[in-house]
Amino acid sequence: MIWGGDKTISSIRKIETPVRCIDLGFADRYSLAVFDINELMNADIEVIANDFYKDTFAVDQNACSSPRMVIWIGKNASVARRKFWKEVSNLVQSKYRMDPICSTEKLLNTAVFASTHPEAHQIKTDNLLVRMEIPEVYEDVMEYKGRCGYFFEYVTENLEDIIPLLKKECQTIVYFGSTIEHKIRKLIDIYGGRGVDRIVSVGHGTDISFVWDGIDLPLVLSRQIGNS
Repeated sequence: MIWGGDKTISSIRKIETPVRCIDLGFADRYSLAVFDINELMNADIEVIANDFYKDTFAVDQNACSSPRMVIWIGKNASVARRKFWKEVSNLVQSKYRMDPICSTEKLLNTAVFASTHPEAHQIKTDNLLVRMEIPEVYEDVMEYKGRCGYFFEYVTENLEDIIPLLKKECQTIVYFGSTIEHKIRKLIDIYGGRGVDRIVSVGHGTDISFVWDGIDLPLVLSRQIGNS
């Protein structure tokens, strides 16, 4: 197994290996969070914010399964967003310790992204939590990698807006809402999404399982003696 991203995989595959060697490359991936606005307003936002914190800040968003974009589905998003991010901010202020280099990275990320997408709107009260609100889903948005509390944010009433994000590089969708999982699966089936190997409820984004990146690891890594 080669775990470390596109460049690592490319470098290691240049090394000569036994002729029957099978290698599994775990490439660069990205993940999203999809929240149902109406259901969030009727839920315990403090609990959801804590679960989201575990999926993101607890690993500095370094895990490929850690969401880097939050998509809000429904109407009247402003109140839900304000309450949610306030709870997340409270957690960050009390629990999170950010590496100083991340402060510089966030400033640079914003400058680079804004140079190509000037319509984006930055939202922050401090540098611990930075949100880049975008007016549309740009094809290249997930190429701009942020971490340590750096999120892209998009509000829509139409789940189909996320279709451009369902590329082969999309690994995990973290969701909140009783019908969201079914709707996402249906969307993938209808439009033939090449990505999305995991759809998990918020708080379980960084859970590890034997099936990863769509690969059944015990099966693929086991030798089987066939029967005639």
